[in-house]
Amino acid sequence: MTLLPLRMTGDMTAKRPSPGERPALGNSSRLKPPKRGGRLCERRELLSSLDETLQTRVTLIIAHAGYGKTTLISQWCQRLDQQQIPVAYYAASQAERDPSAFLAMVAAAMVETGIDLGEHPPFIDGRIREDITVEDILLGLELAGQTLILIIDDFERVNEPAIAAMVASLIELAPASIHFVIASRVFPAFPVSALQLEGKLRLIDSYQLRLRHEELAWMLELDADSAEVKEVAVRTQGWPVTAELYRLWRKRYRTRDTRQTFGSHVEEVHNYLAEQLFSSLPPEQFELLIDIADRDEASAELVDAMRERNDSARLLHIIAHNISSLMWTGQENNTTVYRLHPLLLEHLRQTLSQDVARRTRLAINASRWFFEQHRFPEAIRAALDSRDTDTVAHVIRALRPIHIVVADGAPMLRAILRELPESLCAQHPRLQIMAAIVHFKAGFFVDGRAMLERIREQTQGFTVDAGGQRDWLLAEGNLIDLIFFCQMSRMSGRVEALIDVVIGVAGGDATIRGACEIVMMLVHQIRGDLDAADAAMARGRTIYDTVQLSRYGHTQIVGHEVLVLMARGRLRRSLELIARYQKQSDFEVPDDISTPTLLKLMLATIRYEQEFSDSAVDAMKHSLAQHSITESWFDQYAIVYPALAVRLWMSEGGPAVLAFLEDARQRAQRRGLEALPDFLTCLEIEYRARMGDVAEAEKLAADFDLGAHANPVGVLAETLGWREREAALNAALRLAIAQQAWEAALALARSLTRAGQSGGRLKAEIKGHVFCALIEGARGGGAAAASSLLKAVLLAYPEGFVAPFSEEGTTLDASIEALMTENIDAYARRHLETIRRAIGSSMARPDSELLNLREREIVGHLAEGLSNKVIARRMGITDHTVKFHLKKIFSKLEVSRRRDAVAKILAGKRM
Repeated sequence: MTLLPLRMTGDMTAKRPSPGERPALGNSSRLKPPKRGGRLCERRELLSSLDETLQTRVTLIIAHAGYGKTTLISQWCQRLDQQQIPVAYYAASQAERDPSAFLAMVAAAMVETGIDLGEHPPFIDGRIREDITVEDILLGLELAGQTLILIIDDFERVNEPAIAAMVASLIELAPASIHFVIASRVFPAFPVSALQLEGKLRLIDSYQLRLRHEELAWMLELDADSAEVKEVAVRTQGWPVTAELYRLWRKRYRTRDTRQTFGSHVEEVHNYLAEQLFSSLPPEQFELLIDIADRDEASAELVDAMRERNDSARLLHIIAHNISSLMWTGQENNTTVYRLHPLLLEHLRQTLSQDVARRTRLAINASRWFFEQHRFPEAIRAALDSRDTDTVAHVIRALRPIHIVVADGAPMLRAILRELPESLCAQHPRLQIMAAIVHFKAGFFVDGRAMLERIREQTQGFTVDAGGQRDWLLAEGNLIDLIFFCQMSRMSGRVEALIDVVIGVAGGDATIRGACEIVMMLVHQIRGDLDAADAAMARGRTIYDTVQLSRYGHTQIVGHEVLVLMARGRLRRSLELIARYQKQSDFEVPDDISTPTLLKLMLATIRYEQEFSDSAVDAMKHSLAQHSITESWFDQYAIVYPALAVRLWMSEGGPAVLAFLEDARQRAQRRGLEALPDFLTCLEIEYRARMGDVAEAEKLAADFDLGAHANPVGVLAETLGWREREAALNAALRLAIAQQAWEAALALARSLTRAGQSGGRLKAEIKGHVFCALIEGARGGGAAAASSLLKAVLLAYPEGFVAPFSEEGTTLDASIEALMTENIDAYARRHLETIRRAIGSSMARPDSELLNLREREIVGHLAEGLSNKVIARRMGITDHTVKFHLKKIFSKLEVSRRRDAVAKILAGKRM
């Protein structure tokens, strides 16, 4: 029976903390060594031993709790600070067992010491972000170009295989000026013996950490030869925490009589002294320490909630002052956090375990407080600790997958699932839906959708919920199904049917209604009804503003808003919008990378449209790779793939394009993106036609029924998105040009122009006129070609479009020259010059002596300052292969140094 009912409801917006108050997944207070008070012995010999770390790659400090590992590190950090040697310190927590959270905290420690990670700040608005990679860490270390000691304390809390592998990679690939110190109760899971054999590892163990007679005498302010020091040395065996307990006990009682009750084992001595220390505290202080025994760290607000009192801040402050050497404090979001020595916590837990009712009540209250603060993983942990089935059931019932995603994104779901036993997840379909979302957001589209289908079958169409929340399950299951469907499948009437189901059971749930509007915004954008997309976006934003929820939901709206603007061809407005949002300090959701990477992709696309440069295409490719980690759907690929194809066509020729398209088709099929293979087929038809392989292009077009896709009617018109229709129209146009069917080609070009005009898509309108100019020029109509080209230029220059012209290469040269002789608008003439320069400077196909795509990619990494090892890791090749490519690059560019290769490329002398 629940001792204190949880005040949890389905309204997860109640008492929601403001962004500045929201808790971090990590804890910034653990980025600095704790400074303890009291009379702490300076470990001079050990400090001198640690100084040798600067000549060693890795130093391990391995010992059980209470041997003074953290105290030693704290003293050493102060010593290094005096010597002006930079130190990055991080004390691990079980909250960072997830590799991404662990890397974010390592990155935060680096930033704390002054290392710049560029566009990847690990903390935003007091919370960690989870898109930091090992490569980001390595790049930051390399660019720092200085000696640095990286300390990871309490490593046993994160000693998971995946994290140990990351640490091993950092040790192997980091610059030689980086030295690692790892303190742990157990040996790390990476290959320590190999480091020892290579002479790269030093070990400080519990034997070396024991206090010597002289150090004990100093702590106790006694002569080293005194009988008391000798006896304490025997009784404590030099165990630092027990010696410190004895010092505190001795300071309070100033008598030796009761020492006769000491047992012969050091653990018994420790327990006796702990009891004596606690018994010396006033009852209210001792009782508070028992109350927080199950919390590794606690704030006064949490302790007040657990104890149902309001005096915890005062008592914690007094306790921290009285036993400052065994209790330390830190700051988290402007709140003081207290941590008691782990061995004292263990002792207090033994006391608390004897009062089951009290322990249960405290855990229930802690769970309630964590839930109200939207710290769901900790709420679940406390609920499970309570062992109260009603409390656990309350927490599980109150978790709303859609609300959590809209509020905090998929990383919060992942953190929640880490705390839940598999047996519990198996009983609750809404928890299983969380797992499906996590899989889908991690890029495992097919797996996520299959999981959701199994849940649908097991719950009879999302109608049977073990937690008794049928309407919630029905709404959330169908809404997630709709989201998966929109990102993976072609449009159909099923979209509206699912929306009707969700709205029908959601009632007045504003979060669900807002999410439905955002989904419909995506649907309208895919279909090409951009005005309807804008209207749905406005309604969704209004709903989220009304319920004061959620940063993640708002950032998703921003991403779609930019997609709609880009579909309209409003490059300058898109650029302004992205810049405005990026300047807002509270815009990004730290645990989410989907919107930031989408905006980066849009920025790269704008550069491509306005510059048509190699660097813009490379940025598009890199941004797509980052974005596809989480949730790239058809649109993102449809934006990037044509740009990659045209650049390959101009740099390496048709065979390279066909190889790229085949690889892309296989990836699309693996990810289950239904529309993308057909889109790639249209691109293949287009480039086979440009290659002159007309027969194969015609065969592909017939098998695909290209004409029906270029001018769809009936059911096909309802299912094809506007990008698919345009791709088919472009392919049909290229094929007609290759067949020299000029009238048919001209009709198709005019259809493209009309489609752009009627749909409000500027680029399609521009491209239609460019095709008209191309076709008129090819069949000898110079004046008509110039007229069509002028129409395209007049449409293009307000937004700065260059790519629709430059993609045609030198085939437009005659029309451009003819137009330049005419009396045209000054702005149009200036833009025409820009187009001519873009075509002439970088689009000429290189000869065999110049760099291929892989070599250009390596030079790009050189420009970032990466070492061979980091380049190899980033590209998924060996260090030896990188060296092989560098030799070829140096030979082709006629240089002998990395710096010269980069300079020559940047100077535009090659590529």
